[in-house]
Amino acid sequence: MPSARSLQFVVGATCLFAVSLASQSLLKQQTLSDGVVVQIIGGGDRQGLRIMRNGRKIYKNMLNNGTITLMCVRASEDGNRYNVAVRFGPAGNFYKAYAIVGNRVFPSPKYRNTASGHKNVPADWSTPDRLEIKGTQPNTLSFDPATEKWHLAKGIILD
Repeated sequence: MPSARSLQFVVGATCLFAVSLASQSLLKQQTLSDGVVVQIIGGGDRQGLRIMRNGRKIYKNMLNNGTITLMCVRASEDGNRYNVAVRFGPAGNFYKAYAIVGNRVFPSPKYRNTASGHKNVPADWSTPDRLEIKGTQPNTLSFDPATEKWHLAKGIILD
């Protein structure tokens, strides 16, 4: 009997430890309406993005390059579409956008503003499907819902 109790204690402690580690890996969460949750996961320079819909993971992407900042927008009246932009990198000059359509996610190409000395290059959604990236090398990422593709206004600065 004593060995059975010891085994229960070890199993219980292991489960508690695993839950504790999982909770530490969630850095930030933004809850949108219509069951959409966007989470920044990881830590330090190894951060990524996880997108959930109605409690189920529909997408995960580890960006692994600095701290992540989120910019989210509702892209349709019925709540079926959302667009999420992330700014990341040591100087905050990398961008990637994600279109959420139902339970599918369409990632954009990665844009890098290569202007020297630029840090934390600002960006904002000018329309629900158009991300305006400012700075000395402005650019635009646009999502076309009909083709389900992202377009970059100046395609020469992809990384």
